[in-house]
Amino acid sequence: MVAFGLGIEKYSVLRANRAIERCDVALLLIDASEGLAAQDTHIAGTIHEMGKGVIVVVNKWDLAQEQRRAERAGTFPHPDEEIASAEAYSKIIAEGLKFIPYAPIVFASAKTNYHVKSILETAVKIG
Repeated sequence: MVAFGLGIEKYSVLRANRAIERCDVALLLIDASEGLAAQDTHIAGTIHEMGKGVIVVVNKWDLAQEQRRAERAGTFPHPDEEIASAEAYSKIIAEGLKFIPYAPIVFASAKTNYHVKSILETAVKIG
């Protein structure tokens, strides 16, 4: 079963590399509920080495906010707290992706369409 998992990982890296080669602007998708993974950093390095434009998209931002609310036992944070949370998360992402400090970070939710339009607008500006 382990060999099968490694095969999937290798295949996904090959597909990512091919997609990066074809693109003008890459969207590096980070799962907000999981944080920056080693594979995300590896893909970001490939994007950087190929000289492609990049946008770091922190997806599932709605889920991350729900998790924060649950941690606070059901109390709802003030909108300023969500901004502070995004700023703190941005610092964590920037620390892990030091080699692409030029990459904008967009917090989004594919499920709720939160900031989906701004991803496309940002890509047009970069491309």
